[in-house]
Amino acid sequence: MDHYNWKNHYAVKLMELENAGGFTHYRIEEETGTGKVISCTVFPGIQAVYNDLNLLHCGKRVPGTEKIAEINYCVEGRYECQVNSHYCFYARPGDLSVGNVGRREAAGSFPRVFPADKRL
Repeated sequence: MDHYNWKNHYAVKLMELENAGGFTHYRIEEETGTGKVISCTVFPGIQAVYNDLNLLHCGKRVPGTEKIAEINYCVEGRYECQVNSHYCFYARPGDLSVGNVGRREAAGSFPRVFPADKRL
């Protein structure tokens, strides 16, 4: 399989800060805030990426592929994603989501207020 560049998911360029002990540390800045991203290669073809984002949004649409799975786990805060213009899903602490890379997400963001404690 061709090399997949996971950095293409971010709307702004990641600034590399440090590469040590198998981990690469990045900083992200855009108009609604900042964050840090840490990546490491677990095994060939398996990349782990940790996002600590304190901003409203930072993603962009990428071409879809069924060859690459994306697993997300929310540690803190929440993530809102509108998919196919039909529904939204929310990830909050403890939530896990699995899907193909580049699924047709219309919009993803990190809203500051969670709607009335509903699990969607």
